[in-house]
Amino acid sequence: MAMKILQRLSQIGIVFAILAFIATFPVRANYAGRARLSVRIERNNSDSLFGTAGTPLGAAQHYIVDDPKAYLEGEGKNKSKLRDENYLKAHKIYP
Repeated sequence: MAMKILQRLSQIGIVFAILAFIATFPVRANYAGRARLSVRIERNNSDSLFGTAGTPLGAAQHYIVDDPKAYLEGEGKNKSKLRDENYLKAHKIYP
């Protein structure tokens, strides 16, 4: 009797594992479609005086940031978008 219960529980566990595995594909596709190649830019007060976009922080990476105000005008290397790090910190948005 106990063995049949354990066998039934293991079958239910296998079914849930398969369903969870299948459910990961649409979620991954959703995140991959929203990711944009962007580089973090830190702006200072002197940047507007000299006409520069700001200081790049690291290399361009794929980020998911849905707020269009977080992106600056222009493009970086490899046609990456410029992401305003100060805006993200001020609005507590983490990519």
